[in-house]
Amino acid sequence: MGKFYSSFCQKNIVKSTHWIRFSLGIIIFLLWNLSVHQGLAKSQIQYGGDHEIDFHMESQDKDDVDSKSYFYEGRGVWYIQSIHEEKDWITEGKVAGEFKLSGEVEAEDIFLKYGKKNVWDMTVGRFEAWKFYGLGLDDGIPTVGKGIFVIDDLRGRDSGALMIQYHLSPTYFQLNLMNRKTTELDDLMNSHDINEIGIRPAVRFQMDQYVILFGSEFISKNPSIQGTKYTEIKNNYGLRCDYEASKIQAGISVAAQKVSGKRFDGSRKDELTQFSYGAHGALELYAGTVGVGLYKNEHKDRAEIKVTTTDTIAYLSYILSFGEKLKMRLTASQSTAEKKEGNSQALKDRMTALRIRFFYEFES
Repeated sequence: MGKFYSSFCQKNIVKSTHWIRFSLGIIIFLLWNLSVHQGLAKSQIQYGGDHEIDFHMESQDKDDVDSKSYFYEGRGVWYIQSIHEEKDWITEGKVAGEFKLSGEVEAEDIFLKYGKKNVWDMTVGRFEAWKFYGLGLDDGIPTVGKGIFVIDDLRGRDSGALMIQYHLSPTYFQLNLMNRKTTELDDLMNSHDINEIGIRPAVRFQMDQYVILFGSEFISKNPSIQGTKYTEIKNNYGLRCDYEASKIQAGISVAAQKVSGKRFDGSRKDELTQFSYGAHGALELYAGTVGVGLYKNEHKDRAEIKVTTTDTIAYLSYILSFGEKLKMRLTASQSTAEKKEGNSQALKDRMTALRIRFFYEFES
């Protein structure tokens, strides 16, 4: 089974012939779907995408040394999608690519979906999984320290992952299977090839305005060459509870992680544990939408000298719409990190950040 996932999923769409073949297969399905059902009112091919550009301003105070940085980044996403509805049944396929200002090209959504409307459906392919521990309206907030633990090792559209989602109203089930090759450095800074295998089951239940999301991640790292003693086992768990009404959203999140294993020389790694908790909310006003969030994360290394790192982040986000397609998001945040080793004095790091994002969405 591991060999199948390894051959199916590679690093990105440019280098992976498997994802290219999968994309071409879906495109052929889209064209066939249109040609066979073009006379039906509920069969259509859509295309569209979005463009965004971000401007960042960051001010950091680390060990009483101030630094400031300014930069921008952007991307565009284009997609083609086919939807066919026949009575209560729906078939859907989508292929999307991401084009960054840096020149990188990556796969976005590549999936097939089939099911019975408002009853059940199954989606298979490549798409972004749920956020166990989201940052409310804005999940791109810069942080200092180790950052807030969000259980997202297997959440993104990683090319080494195969996503499966099953929906049986009112419950959704997601399963992410991942097999990829990475590299790790030993104490002498030598690089080693590592096989990384992971599984990410998650369940989402919604009843009226209440949403409960629970999930976990299990990740194992082992060397590609036999005889190397390096191993790493990572267990992540998360729970998120939200209340969603027409103009308000509020929620709480908790997450936990445990990491253990062995170094390349066979000695046991210092066990790492993390625990995160926080709250987020959003309020839709006449002129826009305001979002707030407060999160705290604690890391503990169970070594001979106890090392504890505490990260905290607070943010305020405001979204303003200019018509139906253009939006501006203004996000201000402050994050702090405090690291303490044994009985020594704690080291502090603080960052204040401001980000302005312009987002334009279009579709046929």
